[in-house]
Amino acid sequence: MNATAPTLSLPRRLVGVFVSPAQVFDSLRERPSWIVPLLFYIGVGLVLTLLIPESLVREMVETQMSQRGEVTSEQVDAAMKVARAFRFAGPVLWPVVQALAISGILFLVFNLFTGADARFAHYLAGTTHGLLIQALGAVVTTPLVVARQDLETRLSLALVALGLESGFLYNLLNAITIFGIWTAVVLGIAGSRLSRRVATGPAVGILLGLYGAWALVNAIMASLRGS
Repeated sequence: MNATAPTLSLPRRLVGVFVSPAQVFDSLRERPSWIVPLLFYIGVGLVLTLLIPESLVREMVETQMSQRGEVTSEQVDAAMKVARAFRFAGPVLWPVVQALAISGILFLVFNLFTGADARFAHYLAGTTHGLLIQALGAVVTTPLVVARQDLETRLSLALVALGLESGFLYNLLNAITIFGIWTAVVLGIAGSRLSRRVATGPAVGILLGLYGAWALVNAIMASLRGS
């Protein structure tokens, strides 16, 4: 990477992470910035939450509670009070937790394991920009959720598994989404450009491997729950 990589404006970074991520992360190496993309990610989540009818949330709560036994309407009403709180707290808290966790993983992989000298702030900047792809995924998926009246709707590899509706393989494919793969690739590019110790190909391979491991754990948990 050229040490004199040009500093990109905020609009160019927000667009560039989708079309030229290497250039964006080269710029962030010189001047890490993460607050605005994180706030943008949170804002998108809050707006999309308002588009999902509460009836869908209630239906999901009833389904989950009924799996544990017979429930009354009073119990569902009590659970909905909690669900309403998490419905709006989640889009605020989850992006922060997600960004910190992923940044920590990038720091461990590319600094502790390769001896890179990038600071945590660099990886936080790279992660918050990379997560904008997840924001785009939510924008694309939410209208499908509303149209199908199904909160479990997702653009995953399970869509191409014709005739497969349950079981471990279905759960594994369903855990791997199109936007998840895209995000992993971009975060791999971020790790490579920010650390300057690992080539892009291996860095992307590492992130795809970690994403695969995460999907595997989710598939195992979903299979144990019988979903």
